[in-house]
Amino acid sequence: MESIEQIIHQAINQPIVQAGYEIVAVEYNKPTSTLTIFVDKEGGGISLDDCETVNHLVDPLLETLDPTHGKPYTLNVSSPGLDRHLKTQRDFERNYGREVEIKLKKQYKKKYNLVAMLLCKTEQTLSVQIGEQTVDFAMEEVQFVHPAIKFGR
Repeated sequence: MESIEQIIHQAINQPIVQAGYEIVAVEYNKPTSTLTIFVDKEGGGISLDDCETVNHLVDPLLETLDPTHGKPYTLNVSSPGLDRHLKTQRDFERNYGREVEIKLKKQYKKKYNLVAMLLCKTEQTLSVQIGEQTVDFAMEEVQFVHPAIKFGR
């Protein structure tokens, strides 16, 4: 059985893509009745105007879909943020050659958290460069990956 997030994603994905955006994630928080759609666009950077555009695009679709079966909910459209977790293959591909922070489920050289250069990601493996060494992690060992954020001086 599909989750409410999967149903919503399928229903709104094509119009969002046609408008020049992509869905990064759909999250429904049942206790607060909040539906959040995280979007991005090629080149990155989602503005408040972009969020408003997507909101106006998906609101009538969701009214027709009625994903909460008549229960009221709050719709939020948001940027995924600079430090968002990389989830889709496209997220990973956009970050090849960049530094990422990795949280592991098991220690690697006595560490759970690593900063490394992202080389490649397949369904089974995450390849990174740590110093001069290429290291492969099984995706099942990886809790999450997100871009490393460095603040200038």
